[in-house]
Formats: sequence, C-alpha cells, structure tokens
Amino acid sequence: MRFVRILSLMALVGFCAVVARADTTIPGDPTIRADDPTCPTGAYCVTIESSTAITVPYCNPFVLLADPSACPGTPFNLAVADPPGFYSVPPIYTCGSNVFAEWAPTGTLSPLTFTGCNFADGTLPANTPITISAMGGPVILDLPAGFTCPDGGCSGGNIDLAPEPRTWVLFMTGLLLFSLAGFARRRFGAKSIA
Repeated sequence: MRFVRILSLMALVGFCAVVARADTTIPGDPTIRADDPTCPTGAYCVTIESSTAITVPYCNPFVLLADPSACPGTPFNLAVADPPGFYSVPPIYTCGSNVFAEWAPTGTLSPLTFTGCNFADGTLPANTPITISAMGGPVILDLPAGFTCPDGGCSGGNIDLAPEPRTWVLFMTGLLLFSLAGFARRRFGAKSIA
C-alpha cells in the first residue's frame, strides 16, 4: 500500500513538472518562420492573415541585418512581445520564410538580445493565411498591425507560440492517474490482505 502511495505521489509530481515545462525559457536554437501556407513538421503554428495586400520591397540582406530602418519600404516585422520585449542571447535565433526572399533576426548588442525577425522582398495578397511557427522552444511575438488570427492562437494582441496543455488533456490525464491509483490499490491491497 505504501508503494502505491509513493508511486502515485511521484506520478503527480512528474506530471506537474511536465506542465510547468511549457513556460520555461527557450532552449536550443529557436527558429521563427513565416510560411505560406504550411506549417513545418514538428513546429507549433499560429495562422494569421491581413485583409489588405502587403508588398515588401527587396532589401540587401546585410542592410536588413544591420539596420532594417534603412531598407526601402518597411520590412515585415515579427517583434518579440512587450514585456519582456527581448530574449537573451545565447541561444542563437534564426528566421526563415517561403513568402519573403530576405529575412534577418533583429536585436541589440548591449545587452545581447533577440527582439524579433524582419522580412523583406515578398508579397502577401489580401486574406491570404500564413503560418507563424517556432521550433526549438516557446516564443511570444506581437501580432503585426492589420492582422488577425482566424483560427485562434493569439491573445491580447500577441502570437502565442508557447502552447499550454489543453484542458481536455489535463482532465483526461487526471482521470487516468486516479484510475491507475484505484486499480493498483485494489490489486496490491488484495494481495497484502490474503
């Protein structure tokens, strides 16, 4: 009986640790992508769209990396949400897209931080869904002005790429743990009495 109680307590603590993990800082080498329309395998994606067409002219990749404000036109920017407004570096952050031909991570040198991704040289027709995804860890970005999240995934003007476990997953896991505890109690309790 004591073994079952200890096992149940360990399972409960382990489950709580798994849930807390969804809120930790970004490990590894995070990659943020703006793709039309598919989501990369293994990534968590949020679909956004604009009611107006967006065209971002070409910008030299070195200019885009060093000083996006010097680019012709305004690059399409996915900025880290405020607060905190930045992620500490390391880890290394990368950006990518199949919509835009040029992209670059942005940040500050002192302190060394990542503040978002700038995209240039691409066109988005009106009402065209694109996926914003993050691989390598959770990221929260500002929803660009004029964009909406038709399928959800945005809250308070932010693109939340740090998904929490869904309510039904938590509910079913709790039922499973209680069922296993009851089964173990009946099975091992009967052996100890006999």
